[in-house]
Amino acid sequence: FADEPIYSWLGGRASDRIVEFKPQESANAIWALATATIKDGELVSSVSWQVMRTLPEISTQSLANFVWAFTKLGYEQEAVLAAVQEEALRKRGLYSEQDL
Repeated sequence: FADEPIYSWLGGRASDRIVEFKPQESANAIWALATATIKDGELVSSVSWQVMRTLPEISTQSLANFVWAFTKLGYEQEAVLAAVQEEALRKRGLYSEQDL
């Protein structure tokens, strides 16, 4: 399914609005991309940089979802991963069983 034209169209629309995404919307976007195995580098990168901008506001559940999605997609942007790791460690006492 990841090669269907609808995904390219949706990706283009989302890319135009990513800077407006709230933390939960970013979490939903990256989770959806990973679930559908859509490895659109530009879109994944755009969502990932938006994640970095909103890290202090991100819930532990969203942070866990980002880590899962990054792993599934094979995402290797060191700056983003380091920032997410730092935030995950900062919030380590807040995780619920579901988050883990």
